Amino acid sequence: MSAATSTAPCLHRTTLTLVTEKLINYGNQVSDDHRTALDALCGLGNDFLVGRRSGRIRFALPCGMGKTTWVRCMLKSIAQLRLPYRIVVASSKVEELCRLYHSLVTEDEISTDLIGIQHSYAHDPVGAKAGRPGFAALPSHNHDAQFLLVTHASAKSGKERAWMSRCDLVLFDESLIVGEAHQLTLASSRTRDSVKGELGSLAAMAQRDPSLKSTLASLTTFVDQLLDAVGASSAHQVAVVSTGAISSEWIAHSRISLADRLCQFPLLRQLLDWAELAEELRVFSSEGEEQVLITYTVSVPEAMNNVIVLDASDPVRELVSYDHRMQRAEDVLPELANLRARGGLPSIKYHDQVQVYVAADPGGRHSMTKSFREGAPWPVEKVVRLVQSKPDESFLVFTFKPRERDDIDFEKRLRAALTGAGIGQDRVSVLTWGNETGTNDYAQYQNVVLLGVVHKPQPTLAGAYLGQVNNLRCPMMREVSRRLIESECRHSIYQAMNRIRMRQVEIVDGLAQAKACSVYVWHADAALESELAKVLPGCPGWLPWREPGEDLKVPDLAKLIVVQLRALVDGRQYQVTLRALKRLVCPEVPLSTWARARDQALALMPQWTKERSSLVFAFPPVTVA
Repeated sequence: MSAATSTAPCLHRTTLTLVTEKLINYGNQVSDDHRTALDALCGLGNDFLVGRRSGRIRFALPCGMGKTTWVRCMLKSIAQLRLPYRIVVASSKVEELCRLYHSLVTEDEISTDLIGIQHSYAHDPVGAKAGRPGFAALPSHNHDAQFLLVTHASAKSGKERAWMSRCDLVLFDESLIVGEAHQLTLASSRTRDSVKGELGSLAAMAQRDPSLKSTLASLTTFVDQLLDAVGASSAHQVAVVSTGAISSEWIAHSRISLADRLCQFPLLRQLLDWAELAEELRVFSSEGEEQVLITYTVSVPEAMNNVIVLDASDPVRELVSYDHRMQRAEDVLPELANLRARGGLPSIKYHDQVQVYVAADPGGRHSMTKSFREGAPWPVEKVVRLVQSKPDESFLVFTFKPRERDDIDFEKRLRAALTGAGIGQDRVSVLTWGNETGTNDYAQYQNVVLLGVVHKPQPTLAGAYLGQVNNLRCPMMREVSRRLIESECRHSIYQAMNRIRMRQVEIVDGLAQAKACSVYVWHADAALESELAKVLPGCPGWLPWREPGEDLKVPDLAKLIVVQLRALVDGRQYQVTLRALKRLVCPEVPLSTWARARDQALALMPQWTKERSSLVFAFPPVTVA
């Protein structure tokens, strides 16, 4: 047995002891299932370090159950035992790395000589604290350290970094998507930022400068050829266009003709670059009536081989499942076989105390922008009334970042409405999408409101998918990319949910339960509840987030009736008039809608039967004297 192998049991036990103690000290409780998962994670890390395992493993430990804590304890154990293993930790945001560095030094008492951090931001603690982009609380330094903290961008640059050949194990926080999409919009009904738009500008310029007319004609013919290929192909597939007929002389002539004007036509310049470098170009027609050139690179070098990916969203993020290079922990670790049969690692944390409410209305940026342009935006009014209805509870609200081409500042508009209603910032915090991962600053909040959900562009996901499967000739592209849009929305929703109390754990009847909280989601996705059930085991049936005056759909109203009937039984009331029930549930709803919803609710609760103008519970419990 080698010296390294002989230290494995000691490292395993030390790490497991440290992570369990730290979670308990943080106020968490550790169930038997939770301990089994942590034990398996500690063993997996050791197997990589002593050479018993290689490759890339996805470990979907639920949010709040110790992923970052395990990383810290793993590094602390290696330092305490004076082991030689070199570890790289990759995270999405520079400030997350800075916070991790600070915790390792101040709380875990690891020497600064052992820790390095690598990023490209300017060192400015004041700017970083203010949230200004491009500034970091710590300088990039000590890049040859035993424990190196890097950004996802460094790991996914497509280049083989120096640290990749030196490290024994990479711990990757959040999903590892190896396909890096590249796209170029040829034509769009939504934006002028397209190749066709630039051709229009070039045509206007050619009216004043006739020397440009031949270049304009050639480029127009080429672009039309690409667009014609879309029309001739199946709507579900990527159209492939050969560049064999395009001569290098033509490309050179186009560049010379445009000369110093190329800076005015960045998309045309990119098109010429692609035509020169690629033997084939691929055009994808998206749902948004955009025709886009797409390609990809596999952005994670093969040298980055020993990897553990720690991502709680794994079961609902379809994109990760297409990477043949990656294995799921439940499929390769025998100690997780029992969990695999129950639904995998998400089954170790239940959500019986989490209530989700859904406003099943379009919640993308386009729809929400239209709503916010109204004089009194309904989404804003609805959030204000919700916050007012719970005067003793805290709220975290997610909304969209402002864009230069839009005239709406969602966060500013929302904060102004809250302030106008006399609601202070001490009770309501607002974050923009892009900040739904990493932070634990709101773990004590009782409510989270997702005011719309960010939708990733279809061409971007199409390119990422092609990179995951490493194949440019995939059929059914539109269907796959449509599914990926919804899947990525669910990933974002799940992550945002877990910024509040849901991430915390307490033991109830021997089971690890997320702490009680409420989630309000503004998003139209018929499969959202069933898909997120994969990562929210035990969560009660979702309820509609509706108010008097809003259109209440029959299935949503039926759910509210079911809840009310259950409440009556809990209160030992086994009969209710239909009029009284309607008054309890929703007195404003039209009678025709009410009747259909009532019948749906009774189909779900056969113990209740209709007798004349009342509902009667058929089997009331017998009271034993």
